[in-house]
This record gives sequence, C-alpha cells and structure tokens, in this order.
Amino acid sequence: MSILKLEGMTTTYDDIFSAALSLPPGSRAILAEHLLKSLDADFQQ
Repeated sequence: MSILKLEGMTTTYDDIFSAALSLPPGSRAILAEHLLKSLDADFQQ
C-alpha cells in the first residue's frame, strides 16, 4: 500500500479517498473539476 506524508502525518490513499468522499456535494464537484483539469493539463504537455 502506498503511503503519503502530509504535514507531518502519515496518510494512506484510502484515507485521502475517504476524506474526499466525505466532502459536501459542492466541494466534491470542485475537487473533481480540479482533478480533471490537472489530468487534461498533463495530457496537453
């Protein structure tokens, strides 16, 4: 399992996904839009 270090704490991908899914619908939409834009930017380069 991959582990990320964020601000001095150990966080797994499962923790990050769980936190993202616990966001209110509007915040999830903003996060999804940001992630899609970042994927598109990588594709454009």
